[in-house]
Amino acid sequence: MKGFILAVVVEYLESEYGGEVTQDLKGIVPDGPLSDVYLSTYDYPENSLDNLISYVANLVGIEKGKLAKIIGVYLFSELMVLNPQWIGQCNNAFELLGTYETINDILKSDIPGYVPPSFECIEIGYDVFEVGYRSTFVPPDVAEGVIHAIFIYYDEHFIVDRIPSEPQVDFNGKFILRRRSY
Repeated sequence: MKGFILAVVVEYLESEYGGEVTQDLKGIVPDGPLSDVYLSTYDYPENSLDNLISYVANLVGIEKGKLAKIIGVYLFSELMVLNPQWIGQCNNAFELLGTYETINDILKSDIPGYVPPSFECIEIGYDVFEVGYRSTFVPPDVAEGVIHAIFIYYDEHFIVDRIPSEPQVDFNGKFILRRRSY
């Protein structure tokens, strides 16, 4: 799955930034998405995605967190294509976040050795949702982008506050989602 995510990210970065990053990415992600032989199940180092985002953000002069969130939005669109039934079974963002483990179960059966990110969801009230996020590979800024994309998909309006986890382990974090009142 790491290879799939890296391939999606590299595809996006090349389409968005073109030749500016294409050659440079070949040096940072060898023997993977940009090589002649690509296996989506290749086990890349845990910090590969974070390093890739940092490198490209610096190369094109964009803030790393902003680029990571944009990548998260794009990644969600690719997950929708990969499993439209998962998206279609829910009526709102909270439901979809609550069923995130469903897509993880599907992907785990298709990709041996896959260790998926985890969204542990607690509904605090009708307008407030707490999401505990855990991943060894996908940074929380990317996860925040995925969350924003889910809200866009369902045409819902929320404020997303990220609370850093202490101590910082892997790419863990916590989000508080609050429905916007107009």
